[in-house]
Amino acid sequence: MRQLLLLCFLLLSACNARLYIDQSPGSEGKSLSVGETANFLFFTNEPAAESGLRLTSGSEYLIQFTLLSNWIDGDIDQNENGELLDETGFADSLMSFDSLSVLKRSREHRWFELMFYVDGCSRDSLLGVSDLPYDQASGSYSYSAICSGDLKLFVNDSQGFYGNNAGFTNLKITRIN
Repeated sequence: MRQLLLLCFLLLSACNARLYIDQSPGSEGKSLSVGETANFLFFTNEPAAESGLRLTSGSEYLIQFTLLSNWIDGDIDQNENGELLDETGFADSLMSFDSLSVLKRSREHRWFELMFYVDGCSRDSLLGVSDLPYDQASGSYSYSAICSGDLKLFVNDSQGFYGNNAGFTNLKITRIN
């Protein structure tokens, strides 16, 4: 009975968790000039990490990652291919129950995938790294800002379950135009 109640609670929470994006205003971020680069640390246990950067609508940015520690979601530290977790996350099949995928903040993206959104913009600003073009030669993702606002990040997890996440990375963002 207790497990059934917990499952019902989680499923009912999922209806709101998927749509939850923290829109609380932080301090306004710094705008980058063309060619300027900024670095910041991202921790996977933050449900709405502020980058400290303000993106400009229509501008292109390059994003590079340097993993500084292993990423771990609870007891999952490898993806479905046996590789250490990184910004690309892992498949639903690694979760103990397939039905748990309804709890992800973005059902369209992988568990633990790094997600980007621009504060104050529509839900259309929500993108995962799988949505971004990747350049193998430079090891960077291309990001086009669809609106102006502060860049926030999170790994795609269940709202309220960020406490069992471990790992951090350095992000280097360069404005191209």
